[in-house]
Amino acid sequence: MNSKDMTISQQFLSMATAKMVTKPMYVAAKLNIADHIEQGSNSIGALAKKTNAHESSLYRLMRALCSVGIFKERENKEFELTPLAECLLDKPGSQRGMLMWFNDPIHDQAWEYLQYSVESGKPAFNKKFDKPIFDYFQNNKEISEVFNTAMTSNVKGVHGLIANAIDLSGAKCLYDIGGGHGHLVAQIMEKNDHLKCGVFDIPHVVAGASGKGEIAFEIFGGDFFEEIPAGADAHIMTFILHDWDDNSCLKILENSHKALEPGGKLYIGSNIIGAINEPSLGKLLDIEMLAMTTGQERTESEFKTLFERAGFTYQGAIDTKGPVSLLVASK
Repeated sequence: MNSKDMTISQQFLSMATAKMVTKPMYVAAKLNIADHIEQGSNSIGALAKKTNAHESSLYRLMRALCSVGIFKERENKEFELTPLAECLLDKPGSQRGMLMWFNDPIHDQAWEYLQYSVESGKPAFNKKFDKPIFDYFQNNKEISEVFNTAMTSNVKGVHGLIANAIDLSGAKCLYDIGGGHGHLVAQIMEKNDHLKCGVFDIPHVVAGASGKGEIAFEIFGGDFFEEIPAGADAHIMTFILHDWDDNSCLKILENSHKALEPGGKLYIGSNIIGAINEPSLGKLLDIEMLAMTTGQERTESEFKTLFERAGFTYQGAIDTKGPVSLLVASK
C-alpha cells in the first residue's frame, strides 16, 4: 500500500512497527540469503540447508520480506532477488554494511538508552558501555570492523558524488583528513590528473590505504586533534565533524588551518540540516549522533560559525546529486 493511500493510523502503525521489517532484513543478511539465492539456492529447502535454519521458520521470514518487496516468491516456495534484495548481497559497496551496523546487538544496546541521551545531553553509548564509542572500538575489533564496513559501504556512493561536484582546478595538493583507505582521493585523482594527494588518518586505519592501480598518493598516520601534516593547499573531510562536539571540531579545524598553505581551501562533505519540517535523512542521522557520539548534524549557519572561529572564511555550500553537500572555506 502506498503511504499516500494510508490513513493516519496506518501510517503511524507502519512507523511504530518498522522493526518488524529491519530485524528480518538483518537476519536475512546474517544468513547470507541473498548471496545463496544469487548462487542458485532459491528453494526454501535449499536455503534452510545452506543456512542450517529451521525450514518453516525461515519460510515465514522470507514470506514477510517478500511482502515489502525484499525478495520475490515464486511457485513451490522458490525465491528470487529484487532490486532491494540485491542491497543485501555481501559485495563491496553494498548497503548491507549499514544494515549490519544499525541492527547489531551492540548498537541496539546503546539505543536502549536514547531517553537518557535526550534527558542528559550525553551519549547513550557511553552510558551503556562506560566509555566513548571510538575508545570501545580499540579493544573490540569485531564490532569495530562492523562499523568500518558500514562506513566504507556508505561513503563509496558519496565519494562519487563529491568527486563529481568538487572543483580543484586551482589546487596543487589535496589531503583527505580522516580519509581512511584513500577511496575518495583515488576517485578525485582520476578526474584531476594534475593533482597530488595524501591521506591522513589514525595509524591502524591508514595502514590499509594504498594507491589504486597507477594512482599513487602519500599516506600519513597521526591524530588530527594533535597535528595535521603541512604541505597541501587543500583539505577535505567527509563525515568527520559530525562525530564530534563543537570544541573538538574547533580543534580539528584549527589544526587544518595551521597546516594549510596561505589561500588554501577546506572542503567539508556532510549533511546539512535544512528548513523546519523538511524531510531529511540528516535529521534522523542526528539522533544516531546524539545516541552514539558527542557530535551532531549541523545547519549551514552552525558550520559557518565553526569555520570562522577557526580562522577560515566561509565561501558557501555546493549541492551534489545526492544527500551530501560540500561546504567550502578558505584560509
